[in-house]
Amino acid sequence: MALGLQGIFADFSQTIPLTIRMLSVLRAKVGIYGPLATLRLYKYFAEKTVAISTEKSLGFGYDIDQLHDFLFIWGQMLLTFITLGIYLPWAFCNVGSRVMGKTYLQLK
Repeated sequence: MALGLQGIFADFSQTIPLTIRMLSVLRAKVGIYGPLATLRLYKYFAEKTVAISTEKSLGFGYDIDQLHDFLFIWGQMLLTFITLGIYLPWAFCNVGSRVMGKTYLQLK
């Protein structure tokens, strides 16, 4: 090999723990931001959806309150975690009810 290079080696005793730490941080960040990202995507697609009839055209919307919606969903997730998943059906219904309650129709 050129320049007397005999190979490329990595010290796996340092790279594997670093990789695991970085993946854990990434997972935590996605887990924290995930509910708000989902709500923002829902708002985007709701605004792009149009219901058309022969008489009129209706558009959907979502009245997002980022802080309160985020905290509400996190509270439901925390209750589910504390109860070891027993609260999950109620959390699902509560979050769905809140999202559907803040979804509205408007004339286009």
